[in-house]
Amino acid sequence: MAIEYSTIETIQSYDSLFEKFCNNVKKYEKLDKRSRLIYLTAGLGLSNSIHEKFIKSILYEYMKVYELSNRKKEKAIKKYKTPKMTADFIQLLHLNLNEAFELNRIDIQKKFNIINSVDNLMSILSMQRDTRNDYLHGDFNFYDDISFETFKENIIDFQEVHSFILKITRYSFLKNINNLPDISTNL
Repeated sequence: MAIEYSTIETIQSYDSLFEKFCNNVKKYEKLDKRSRLIYLTAGLGLSNSIHEKFIKSILYEYMKVYELSNRKKEKAIKKYKTPKMTADFIQLLHLNLNEAFELNRIDIQKKFNIINSVDNLMSILSMQRDTRNDYLHGDFNFYDDISFETFKENIIDFQEVHSFILKITRYSFLKNINNLPDISTNL
């Protein structure tokens, strides 16, 4: 069976999968310490996998309009597959996210009232990513009791900011699909 790459399906699935995480405080509280660590790392892995699927979806849409060899496509996927490379990927496509941010400002500020610009949104994503990656890549004890609040800060809040960035990136990409640069020269 062929794998489908759709930006909208990827974002919707991302939101619905993490909604289950977010709404299961009682279930989370019943987990033992080791299971909480697994739950936390599973959330990290899932958000990274969804980011890579989103990048692939954008590139497949790009290739419907522009020439891009399979080798260059694979190189782009490898280079931009992590949330750390989001700003660079946006820059590669010469996307301006300001209009999309303004269209989503109310929804963004309902969840995160301190976010007032695209730069602020990207900065918070970067800060959250660094914090959670430090924690998940060794800055923990195997028997730490990971509270739901820690889980929420490292996984749920990251996902919500990341999802907004994917949504506004998708909007800007689709709005400018016929005016994008030749990215093959920068890969």
